[in-house]
Amino acid sequence: MTELSPNEARQGRRGKPVLVVLAVSCAIAIVAIGAVALFSG
Repeated sequence: MTELSPNEARQGRRGKPVLVVLAVSCAIAIVAIGAVALFSG
């Protein structure tokens, strides 16, 4: 097995895309909780 440098071993890009996914998932969770609270009476 060949040794990889840290840049080659890392999968994907770090930075803004991770923050976008985190923000979108948090927004979806907030909307879902709000819908449950609204429709549960």
